[in-house]
Amino acid sequence: MLLFQDQHVWVADSPEPAQHQAWIAALDDVAAHTPSITYPGHRIPGGALDRSAIAWTRDYLVAFDKIVTNSATAEEATARLTAEYPEAGLLVAAQLSPKVVKGELEWH
Repeated sequence: MLLFQDQHVWVADSPEPAQHQAWIAALDDVAAHTPSITYPGHRIPGGALDRSAIAWTRDYLVAFDKIVTNSATAEEATARLTAEYPEAGLLVAAQLSPKVVKGELEWH
């Protein structure tokens, strides 16, 4: 899933920092084409279909990496993610993804 809009981003399937950097690079490539419409795979019903999903996903990935790196536990990371993005949906992504990235949960 490349794009999310107003949702916590599902990172559990791509837990390595290099994968996040590749994802961000792909988002930058999409943004460079200045699309007028995007179709986020996960979004709040009725959410915008404009370029804002590109920025949302990119900004979230950058924040996610910083927050998870600077958190002692996945639980702390989840608390910080939900504080940073209090209106975001898909809460399970904010709960599960930090566990996988921090090695607290094996995910296949």
